[in-house]
Order: sequence, then structure tokens, then C-alpha cells
Amino acid sequence: MANTKNNLASLLQRHLATPDKILYSQFENDGWRDYSAGEVAQLAARWQAAFRAQGLQVGDRVALCVRNSVHWVAIDQAALGLGLAVVPLYVIDNPGNVAWCVSDAGARLLVLENARMLEALNASLSDAPPTIVCLQRDASAAAALCAEDWLPAPSAAFEVAAVEPDALAGIVYTSGTTGRPKGVMLSHRNILSNVEATLDVVPVLGDDVLVSVLPMSHMFERTCGYYVPLWGGAKVVFSRGASQLAEDLALHRPTILVAVPRVYEKFLARIEQRLQASPLKRRLFHLTIALGWRVFKRRASAPERFLYGRLRKLVATPIMDRLGGRLRLAAAGGAALEARIARTFIGLGLPLIQGYGLTEASPVVAGNRPDDNDPASVGAPLRGLEVRLSDTHELLVRGPTVMLG
Repeated sequence: MANTKNNLASLLQRHLATPDKILYSQFENDGWRDYSAGEVAQLAARWQAAFRAQGLQVGDRVALCVRNSVHWVAIDQAALGLGLAVVPLYVIDNPGNVAWCVSDAGARLLVLENARMLEALNASLSDAPPTIVCLQRDASAAAALCAEDWLPAPSAAFEVAAVEPDALAGIVYTSGTTGRPKGVMLSHRNILSNVEATLDVVPVLGDDVLVSVLPMSHMFERTCGYYVPLWGGAKVVFSRGASQLAEDLALHRPTILVAVPRVYEKFLARIEQRLQASPLKRRLFHLTIALGWRVFKRRASAPERFLYGRLRKLVATPIMDRLGGRLRLAAAGGAALEARIARTFIGLGLPLIQGYGLTEASPVVAGNRPDDNDPASVGAPLRGLEVRLSDTHELLVRGPTVMLG
């Protein structure tokens, strides 16, 4: 049955009862700027007005090749609210791949970060190219509209249309390891079911802070780093990039970190580099991890627990302070987490859990729980999902999060 609660855009709408609540922060010009729920909804309403003026109808596809930002959220929520389908694309992808995905999805509108790939795109797009809008003004972007000029002034309120649960919410293209990228069709029900089930594993609260690290064109970040926090009303800070991530973490002091294993690997490499100059510090570091691991596995004696408490303050706390000092939970996904990485951070007192998923399941299939964490596994299946191995040892998944088509 069609209902506004079936619509992913209801995740933003639910916060408009408290429009001053801060949901996002991003770096603009020379400083950080916070965005409230009301401001995001107002920006989304402007995009909706532009979509209507463009003649977009329910089911039409809007392609989005934009960096993580408030605009990404506003465009996504605006399109979903009107019953349009969003096609998220990677900003760092090559123009040929972007053009192929845009044409394959039949997108009527393409939003670009800037004009960097515009010329190459125009040469690759089909005979019926979409309207192209660039977020950043560029004198060389004569073939594209500038969002600043194209978006109307605020007028109507943010709209959330009633949709059927299985209405198409978006087409997410996989990496195409066996040829061209494959478009995964995900419905509003698929993603919302995954969000609800993921919250059972990783409770996200209104006073939580997350730093967005991975591109939201990746389904792991889109669900766990965008829709899940939006459901819970947590604040999301858009990182300035890999080179400034450590600085952003120290400044914004997140309580939850969602990242791929590579991010944790880099943190550990930086820690180990700092320890090179001091054999004593290295020995204390490894002793802390060894004792912390024994405490985690519930094998530590009373004297070991006492010593770990002292070492944690001396060794672990200064390291965790470099990550903001407030992390209560870290999650890894998107690839296998090396046992040494898990052991190190858990030994330092950081609850690090991992899970397994795939785009076709919106994407989380299984995950460890903070109170039931086995670093050698990816945890139990999410609520509502059934999994089994086929006769050829292929993992089979069934449930409300599994894609359309």
C-alpha cells in the first residue's frame, strides 16, 4: 500500500518537528559550517522545485556524481521524496564508465560536482543525453547548467510522496569485475528494511557523531553512514578527505566510526611509525594490546586486569585521543578485516566489529554485535534475513533487503 512512511525521504521529514537540530557539518571556504534539519529540507525543496520545472515524473532517474556533502543528501532526499530513482556514481570514476551508467539507467538528469569530466562525458553520452547540472560554477562548462542559477528560490515545502514499498529507489552500479558495471535495482523497502535491521546491530542515537569517510555512492556508506544516522538523528561530519582525516577526527570527536579495513590499517601504520623511535614505548604498546586482548577474551587474571587498567590510561588513551577520544564503537566492512588489525584496536579498548554485505542486499547481510563480537567472523545474519550455502558453497541470501529484478 502506498504510504509516505514507505518513502526513504521520510527519514529527513521526521526531523522537521525539531528543524533546528544539527544533522550535518562540512568544510566550506575557510571553516566548518553546520546544517540543521530545516536547512537541509529547504535545500531539498529547492531541488524538488527544479525537478518539477524540468518535467521529471515518478520513476524517472536522476544520476548523481557528487562528493559527499549536504548537496548530496539534499538531492537524494529531494528525488526520493518525489518518487524519482537515484543513480549514485563515483566522482573519481572515468568518464566512459560514468557515461555508460548514465545511459544504461536512462537518467534524464545528471548532477556533476564540477566540469572536470564534462567534455569527455559529452563525447561518450548517447544520442539522448540527460540535462547536466554542475554544482560548482566553471567558465568552461558552457554545455552544463550551474546549480546556483538553475535552482529556484525557496518557496514550497519539502514534499514526501506516498510510494509503494517496492517502488524503485535507485540503481546502484557495481564495479563490473566481469565486464560492464551491473545496475542493482533497490527499492524503498529494501533499503529501509536494511536500515532498521542494521540499527539492531549498531544502535545510533541522537547525540552520536559520525565522520563520513567513504563515498556515499558506495552502498555500505550510503546505508550505514547516511541513512542509519539520519534515522537516529545523529550528526554526520563530511571529512575533507583521506589526507585530513586524522585532523577531522581529532577536531569533531566522533562517537562512531564506519570505515573499510584500509582506514584502520592506515591508522595502525601511523601509530607504529610513531613508536619506531622508542623501544620502551613499543614494548608497552604490545603489552597493552596483549593484556587487552586477554581481557576481551575473558582470560585475564585479576593482576592482569589491574595492570591493563593502568596501561590503558598510559598507552591506549593517548592513542584513542588522536581519533577524538570519544569513540564508543567502530565498524569495518567492504572487505575482510585482518586479524592483527582487529586484535590491536580491541586490545586498545576500542570495540571494533565487522560485518558482511553486498550491494544486492542493500547491503548489510551479517554483523557482529558490540556485546557478541567474534573478530574471526562477520557475525550472525541480520533480523529478517535467511542465509545458507548452496551445494557449490555459494552464499544464498533471502529476505526483504534483497534487490528487485
